[in-house]
Amino acid sequence: MDPKLDACLKTLQGLSEPLGLDLFLVGGTVRDLTMGRPSADYDFVCRDAPRLARQFASRIECPLVPLDDTPGRETFRAVVRKDFYFDFSQMQGQNIHEDLGRRDFTFNAMAISLDDFLQGKTSVLDPHLGKEDLRNRTVRVLPGPAFSDDPLRTLRAFRFASSCKFDIEPRTLAQIAEHAPLLSRVAAERIYYELLLFLDGEETIDLLDAMDRTGLLATLLPEIPALRLARDGRTGLDAWQYALKTYRATESYLRSPETLFAEKAGALSQYLEGKGRPLLKLAALLSRLSDAPIERVPDKRLERKSRTHSEFAMNRLRASNSDIAFVERAIGCSLDALASGRKFAGPERDESNLYYFAKQWGKELAPG
Repeated sequence: MDPKLDACLKTLQGLSEPLGLDLFLVGGTVRDLTMGRPSADYDFVCRDAPRLARQFASRIECPLVPLDDTPGRETFRAVVRKDFYFDFSQMQGQNIHEDLGRRDFTFNAMAISLDDFLQGKTSVLDPHLGKEDLRNRTVRVLPGPAFSDDPLRTLRAFRFASSCKFDIEPRTLAQIAEHAPLLSRVAAERIYYELLLFLDGEETIDLLDAMDRTGLLATLLPEIPALRLARDGRTGLDAWQYALKTYRATESYLRSPETLFAEKAGALSQYLEGKGRPLLKLAALLSRLSDAPIERVPDKRLERKSRTHSEFAMNRLRASNSDIAFVERAIGCSLDALASGRKFAGPERDESNLYYFAKQWGKELAPG
């Protein structure tokens, strides 16, 4: 264990004991530890979380950021160091078992006391068999109102399946389908954050299809029904099928960029670091919006800011201006490339065509 982390955990233990607090590591921290993954985010729950958080931040002299000030649900983040931090949340219910029962998925409903953790014990509280679902690589929602309490969890199920390469079990998928319309009540910023995390997975096309079948994707992108009605005369596909075909090809290329331009694979990977990969996939999903007569939901603010259907969709998700610009450039570049009829890849590619196109688009394309 990192010496700084060990010292901070022992400091925290020393502060909690005089207060008579039972302090537990929970959630993603325990999940990652169980999976053998490093964790930079340590989640704690206890009864008087705000008091303990303030005392801890004062003792080690670190910034303390309030994440949720809802009475009874207060959460604070102590930024211990740039590369790791402690989150303190108020315990929900009368005890740790009730707290775990109010979480989202079985593998996030596990806990270990700080005392046991520091002693190297592996006595994890696992009332909902989260360990078993981790072994079986399964996303399973907890019994009860998990999705109605927070509809964003419907999207988080797919995010976990994407990032961990898990399967969502059938009953959870059925519940997602039942609660999919509720996602529209969630703040767009929260939805967009989870969506990018989902899209950042290496193999998401099958999950995207499952998301489509549950109706969750149409809640995210209400333009989809109109796209299904627009037929592409050249390919015979409807506009949504064409977008999914583009998405599949984009994801396949991002997994193995050397298959088309081996000499540029490194430069492309560097260019797409951070949010570049998920944004490029999002551009693929939105790439055919101009093919269908889409009726926009009246919103004067979005209409003023949006020149295209894709820009309207991005503004609806409250994406940043830089993210919108990236997606718009990617879509514009791809549509221009298709319209040009030039051969850019494969054994018959024409280097002069590549040069002409790169010169035309300039800095809009990946450098190198």
